[in-house]
Amino acid sequence: MSIVANKDTRLVIMGGPAGVNAARRMAEFCHLMSMPFYVKAFVFPPDAGKNAEIPVGNKILSIPIYRKMAEVSENHPDVNTCLVYIGADRALAAATDALNAPGIKVLSMITEGVPERDSKLLRRLAIEKGKVFNGPSSIGIVSAGQCRLGVVGGSYDNLVLSKLYRPGSMGVITKSGGLLNEIIWMCSQFADGITTAIGIGGDAYPGADFVTFLDMFEKDPDTKAVVLVGEMGGNAEEMAADWLAAKPRRIKVVGVVAGFCQEALPKGMKFGHAGAKEGQKGEGSARHKSDRLRSAGATVPETFGGLGPSIQKVYNDLRAAGKIKPIAEADHEKLPRLPKTIEESIKTGEVMVPPFVKSTICDDRGDEP
Repeated sequence: MSIVANKDTRLVIMGGPAGVNAARRMAEFCHLMSMPFYVKAFVFPPDAGKNAEIPVGNKILSIPIYRKMAEVSENHPDVNTCLVYIGADRALAAATDALNAPGIKVLSMITEGVPERDSKLLRRLAIEKGKVFNGPSSIGIVSAGQCRLGVVGGSYDNLVLSKLYRPGSMGVITKSGGLLNEIIWMCSQFADGITTAIGIGGDAYPGADFVTFLDMFEKDPDTKAVVLVGEMGGNAEEMAADWLAAKPRRIKVVGVVAGFCQEALPKGMKFGHAGAKEGQKGEGSARHKSDRLRSAGATVPETFGGLGPSIQKVYNDLRAAGKIKPIAEADHEKLPRLPKTIEESIKTGEVMVPPFVKSTICDDRGDEP
């Protein structure tokens, strides 16, 4: 199983070129999985009425572009998830339009620089509607073997190396998008891979926090442990510690918090994400968060270098307890290969393209200057 994104996900993307690029990355995942393409529509008023050309394997699909969400709901009633790639100045209106659409159950916002007030309004609306609002500044969500929302997971080769073609046993929640890709890979090397990995974004007021998704992972029988990667600033990690300590939990939690270097810097200095800011009195520090998670029962390594071995130990303990069964590994050589374009093949010398135009009335060969 998985959470948030699965084989039943049907997607609309709000955005122009950035959204089309993300759709092409998702098409690569569909090709790897030999599954139908689940992006059904785009919403981007400047290009309304046109189609976006998306290569899926060796085929090109034409995905319609609409002016507003109501048109998507009318023409694609199966759409239940929305990705927002709209600029920060228009993200509130676009996301509000999507959250008000009756069929949309999950919205993930990639847009950075969204005003805090807008994030709060969207979070409140999502709660009122009983929907999931992830982001802003989220790299996306991926459920191994089932669905990829956004560019999370990296290149096609990395999807294979991270074993995203089949589900594992580890859930992942991070603020950092780059670290999300890194932890996905680590889970494939030190454990058996992931069920679902989620980037919640590094803003001060995210639409969904660690606890939101810890609750979901707790209810997912296939997720046996969760890797949580936090950072200084805010209180999301402390809330996760309170959640873990509140009562016995089925899932194990491995936690790590970035930002110990802040101890050598002036109090209150902000760096990195919008929410990565330690308070004037030291509240929200990486050390305080790590201590809280550790005291709540999470496995917390002293450094990032210890994260891989910590994941491996938790995984091996679960294997020894019989809670995780071995997974037969696929032969990577037998997995689908991503077709190359003609341009790429010409550059690498794999194909020869004969002249498309021949003149029968003149021959200037030998007269070159």
